[in-house]
Amino acid sequence: MSDCIDLGKKAMTLETAPAFAPYTGVLLWYDDENAFRSGDETGRVLEAECPWATQQMADDMLSAVAGYAYRPFTATGAILDPAAELGDAVYVGGVCSVLASIDTTFDAMCAADIGAPADEEIDHECPYTSPMERKLGRKVSLGKTYHGTTIDRKHGIRIVRTAADGTEQNRALLNSDTLAFYDAEGNPAIYFDAAAGRYRFYGDVNVTGGSININDQFLVDEQGNVVMSGTISWGNSSPYQSQFSEDGETGWHDKMTPDDLYRRDSYDGGKMWGEAYQFRGEDGSDADVPSYIKSTYISKTEIRSPIITGNDIRALGAFQVGYGSADDFTGTGFMGYAEGLDALGNVTEGVALSNGETLEEGDNYVIVTNGGVRLQAGTTKIYATGNSAHIVVGSTDFKVLSDGVYINGTKIG
Repeated sequence: MSDCIDLGKKAMTLETAPAFAPYTGVLLWYDDENAFRSGDETGRVLEAECPWATQQMADDMLSAVAGYAYRPFTATGAILDPAAELGDAVYVGGVCSVLASIDTTFDAMCAADIGAPADEEIDHECPYTSPMERKLGRKVSLGKTYHGTTIDRKHGIRIVRTAADGTEQNRALLNSDTLAFYDAEGNPAIYFDAAAGRYRFYGDVNVTGGSININDQFLVDEQGNVVMSGTISWGNSSPYQSQFSEDGETGWHDKMTPDDLYRRDSYDGGKMWGEAYQFRGEDGSDADVPSYIKSTYISKTEIRSPIITGNDIRALGAFQVGYGSADDFTGTGFMGYAEGLDALGNVTEGVALSNGETLEEGDNYVIVTNGGVRLQAGTTKIYATGNSAHIVVGSTDFKVLSDGVYINGTKIG
C-alpha cells in the first residue's frame, strides 16, 4: 500500500467485524489451464490472471501479502486527508485496515465516510466464487474459445476441430433449435431441425441391436425383416433394368447393339443382376429361350404380352381396343370410367364404350351407370333410367317421364 494514514479517533462512529483469515497462498494463471502457485490454501488464496506470469512473480506476490488479514470496518464522519486514495492503509480507532471505499462531503471539514466492506457487502460488490466456480468461469466465458469450444447467444455451443494447419475439419452446433454435426466440407452430416421436427442424415446409417419404425407403416426388425404397409415409388427410374453383352461375361452395357447375344436383368434398379442368358442366336435369330422371354415385354410404362390374366386388373384411365401389333397399332375405341346424365340431368358414374378418347357431341358411345343407360350414335340418342326414357332420332325428340309422354316438348298423354 502506497501510504499509511493514522486517523486516531477522528471519526464520529466506528463499526468493525472480525478479520478474515490471513493470506497463505497465491495462484497466478498464465493461460486457461495452467498457473504458477506459491504457498498453500490453509488460509485465503490471492488469485489473479497474467499471460506473462512467472513463478518468481507468484513468490514475490506471496511475500508481499503473506500473513495479511483483511479487516472489515465502517467509519462515518472521519477527518480524512482529501489526497487519500483507495488502497491506502488506514488506522482508525485502533483498527488497521485498507481504504476500500471513500464517500467525502466537501464542506468546511471535508468529513468522509470510509470503510472496508464485510463479507456480505464485499460479496455483493465483488462476489467471491469458489475455485470450482472460477475454473468453470474460465471455461465458459461468453464469446471466448477454449480448445475449439465457444458459447455465445447467437449460436449456443459450438465445438470446432481443426487440423494442424488451422483448417476446420469438423464442427458441432447445439442450441434450443438445432443439433448439428458438420463435415470437413461444411455440410451437415447429422442435423436435427427442432422447429421442423425432423432429423436429416448425410451418409450411412447403421442400426445395431434395434429396429426402425416409421409410423407403423414401414418396420425393419432386429433380424432385418421388413414389413411395409405403404407403397413403393421409383421416381424417374424403373426398378427393372437390362444389360447386354457379346459373350455373356464381360462388357455389359445398357443399350443393345447388333453384336449382343446375351442379356441379364435386374429388379432392384441395378443393385443386383440375375444370371446371363442367351436371347439371340449366333446368326442373329432368336435364341432357344422360354417363350415368355420372347413374347413378353415389361418397362416402367408398358407391358406387352399376348395374354394377360389376373383376378383383379384395374385401369385408372381407359382400355384402348384396336387391331395391328404393338409397334403398328390402330385404335378403334376405348372402354373406361365416365360420368353420364340421366333424363333429369343428374350426374351418374359408370362405364363407357366410345370410338374416341372423349365423349363429345356427335361421338359414338355407350354409357352404363347406376342411374341408367345412355347411347349416342351421331344424331341418334337414347337415355334410359329407372323412371324415365329419352330418345332422339334425327329431329324427333321423344320423352317418357313420370307425368306423361312428350314429343318435341309437347305432351301427348
